[in-house]
Amino acid sequence: MSLPNIDPPIDLSRLKHLVPICDLQAEDRQTLANKSHIIELQPGEELIATDQHRWLLYLLEGRLDIHAPRQPSVLFVAGDARSRHPVFVEGEHKSHAVAQSRCKMIRFDRQLYN
Repeated sequence: MSLPNIDPPIDLSRLKHLVPICDLQAEDRQTLANKSHIIELQPGEELIATDQHRWLLYLLEGRLDIHAPRQPSVLFVAGDARSRHPVFVEGEHKSHAVAQSRCKMIRFDRQLYN
């Protein structure tokens, strides 16, 4: 599966609500936004945490189920409080996400953030 990159201009006001990106200064958020990518998933498509470890990945549109070992699945719904946090927890490589609807996601380079 290839993830198509769609790179329209990023609405910087949205970044002020994403954890931990909200902690950055405005100019640092701008730098991060300039290097970000928008990806889309179709219903049933999966993302594997190990394949996404270099990104901070956030749900912008749609519904996404997150499955982690020995934990109940968590449903991310765009616009709710949970979707303001990264889809995958740093260091958790055995999780995966399944799109429950058409999803639009933004990904930021974790190394650039750090």
